Amino acid sequence: MNDSWEFDWATPFFGMNPTGRLWVSPTGRAEQQLDLPNLIKNLILEGCRPPLLLAFPQIIQARLEMLRSTMEQVQNQADYNGAYRPVYPIKVNQHDQVLGCLKEEPNLAGFEAGSKPELMLALSLLKPGHLLICNGYKDTEYLQMALYGQLLGYRPIIVIERLSELSLALQVAETMNIEAEIGLRARLADHGSGRWSSSAGDLSKFGLTTPEIVAAVGELKAKNKLHCLRLLHFHIGSQLTELDSTDQAVAEASQIYRGLIEMGAERLDFMDVGGGLAVDYGDEGDGGGDAYLKRYFTSIISGIQRSLRPHKIPVPDLITEAGRALVAHHAILIVEVIDASARPSPEPTWQRDECPEELKALDWLVRSAPTGKTSDQIGALQSLRKQLGREFESGAIGLEHMALAEQMYWSGLARLLQRPDSDTQATLNLEKLLADCLYCNFSLFQSLPDHWALSQLFPILPVEGLDKTPNRRARIVDITCDSDGGIMRYPQVLGAKETLPIPPLDTNKPNYFAVFLTGAYQDSIGDLHNLFGDSDRVTLWITSSNEVTKEVIPGQSIATVIEAMGHRKEALIKALEDALLRAQKNQLLRPDQAASIRDDYHRNLEGYTYLEANDLP
Repeated sequence: MNDSWEFDWATPFFGMNPTGRLWVSPTGRAEQQLDLPNLIKNLILEGCRPPLLLAFPQIIQARLEMLRSTMEQVQNQADYNGAYRPVYPIKVNQHDQVLGCLKEEPNLAGFEAGSKPELMLALSLLKPGHLLICNGYKDTEYLQMALYGQLLGYRPIIVIERLSELSLALQVAETMNIEAEIGLRARLADHGSGRWSSSAGDLSKFGLTTPEIVAAVGELKAKNKLHCLRLLHFHIGSQLTELDSTDQAVAEASQIYRGLIEMGAERLDFMDVGGGLAVDYGDEGDGGGDAYLKRYFTSIISGIQRSLRPHKIPVPDLITEAGRALVAHHAILIVEVIDASARPSPEPTWQRDECPEELKALDWLVRSAPTGKTSDQIGALQSLRKQLGREFESGAIGLEHMALAEQMYWSGLARLLQRPDSDTQATLNLEKLLADCLYCNFSLFQSLPDHWALSQLFPILPVEGLDKTPNRRARIVDITCDSDGGIMRYPQVLGAKETLPIPPLDTNKPNYFAVFLTGAYQDSIGDLHNLFGDSDRVTLWITSSNEVTKEVIPGQSIATVIEAMGHRKEALIKALEDALLRAQKNQLLRPDQAASIRDDYHRNLEGYTYLEANDLP
């Protein structure tokens, strides 16, 4: 395997074979690997269009089993007799195929809903006895719908995020003649960790302080409802790659749990440790792997036991709201390279005797490759370029001479990049300046909004050619009209860089890149910037006999995304008809031309929002 490519994040679902082609194993089993280039080729032949989102629900099932089996191992080793009840937070990915897969999972204990729409979805997914963790801000309608779940045989637990919610929840339950099961969300001390550390600790928008928790217990006692308190919830942060903060948070939460028991909350029997399970995106350590999961669960189990065992308090059943760790791996975005700008040649292609006087100093500097620090030579090239630019602005040299100066400048930089040099930062700057620009048929804002908004990294690889030495570096940009519509950083073996190493592109066939770990949040927060809509989505399953079945959901049409912004398709068509009639009346169009425009307009309205293959004769 070429050591230029990093695959620590990929085990056991992705990898490359000895011929440099990527494979996907939906079940994580070595004997069920699908050749990714062949898979893409066949889907394109069947009418699918890039960009393509490939979804493998069996990866979600495998990830859930990894969580369950690891927790079971840790519990057995620690003699922890509380149950493990993982729930899925719907906000992470609300797609029907994701929720449909999880709905049938026997290892899943239920769902978490943080809004009324999510609550309505959850009520359609739950099975009798399933937990329904009700988080987020709540009004009367939310509380009523949640408590209807109890009448349907589910187990909703109303998590109090603000003290004022408690009286409303009890009031709604009383009017419905239902005893609600209540949870309290603790706002822990400043133990927030990970990329989203500000969502926990003192800066959290949610949760009760310790004085508010004591006040909530007092209110429950006063209304003879303390027996309704069943759950303590807390949240540390997201992407918890460093687990020291987890140890501290669990210790504090366990003491709060102990305090609630000692204050009379004898039916308290759940601890919800929230989300936070990390995914290794190729840049943040070993989050998501077996060893990491074991350390994470061990931190929680041991922390609870240290706090509760000395006081002979039974340990609680544990709830996790691991969303990213369950679904991130299951989706791969496939993008096609539609054009590329080539790196400048390091060899001078102009003739020395044709070099005008004004450019001779630049010509000499490029050809002579003088010794010295790379950063100094870059500075010298830049200085001469600026000088020639001023002469061009004043009219002293013409356009052709300025074009030759630019050619010399970039050729000089390319020659400097070939030098062995300890000036690492200068080399990185050159790699960025000289990287090929790969124009790919996708929208960053629709398909990878976390990268644009939060600088989240995603592992990106060409789907084939990985057995070849990457002799170029590149940047991937999308087809939106924004200058920031591109992937700016790439996880790599020695840390994230602003360019991606790539093997030579094959000019005789399409070139595809795979963007991995796109299954969490990207579906739910992608936007219609430039009116680029959802891409074609293909969901695939592999049977025990290695047969592949699939379901294709076409991407959004142009008409669909236009109507999503409040426009009416009929109004667009009428405006076109008016324009056609006016043009024909003014003898600008023949009837056959008008018919052709009409047909193309109608066809394109129902077409893909992304670029499609050139079908001109």
